[in-house]
Amino acid sequence: MRDTIKQIENGYDVTSGKSGKTYTVTTETRLDEIGSMYFKMSCSCPAGQHGRNCHHITSVEDYRWQQAAQDQDYDQMDVLERTI
Repeated sequence: MRDTIKQIENGYDVTSGKSGKTYTVTTETRLDEIGSMYFKMSCSCPAGQHGRNCHHITSVEDYRWQQAAQDQDYDQMDVLERTI
């Protein structure tokens, strides 16, 4: 089963297709040591709370890429390329 993704004010709510539990994925803007901007995603699930990537983050990344490609939003694609 696929995860269900809903955009909210501060990120995305991801409802797991397996468990039915909902977790929140947020994106934080950061600057590296030379001033380049990048984006860090985090999740409220147990794996995310321990700083690990999880399938909820992967689901949001896939969703955002699909939306950007559908809208031909090249600025959004640039943002996604800078997301770690």
